[in-house]
Order: sequence, then structure tokens, then C-alpha cells
Amino acid sequence: MRRGRRPKADKARKHRRPSVGRVDAKLPDGVIEQIDRLVADRIYLTRADFVRSAVREKLLSESVSAVDATVATRSSVSRP
Repeated sequence: MRRGRRPKADKARKHRRPSVGRVDAKLPDGVIEQIDRLVADRIYLTRADFVRSAVREKLLSESVSAVDATVATRSSVSRP
């Protein structure tokens, strides 16, 4: 190996995707049909793309709600 060059294994490791988990969920047929319509209309690439987007939005919403609740609690505490 020449000086200053990385071994090939390091190069491959650099471009590795982040690890992911898997979640399986049962949804009513009507919900799946709505998701499939969005996929057919090319709003989302796949069902999984829709689910990832929905989860991401919900997590952002919940984190904002948690911050709002904390601020409301702190501001309602009486000061001496």
C-alpha cells in the first residue's frame, strides 16, 4: 500500500448507508387504498416512502408540542 492512500475497505465504509430498523403495521384497507392512490399519482415513490414521511412529520409535530408544553409549564409557574 502506498503512503497517503486509503485501503479500499475504508472507502466502501465511508459510503455505507446508516443502519435502519423495520416496523410492520396493519392498516385498514381504506387507508392502504388512499396511500396507493398517492403512490399512483406519483406524490410518493412507494408506500414505505409515504410511511417514512408521515412518521417524520409526526415526530416533528410531537417535538414541537413537547417544547410548547414545557414553555407553557414554565411560564405558568408563579414567580416570587
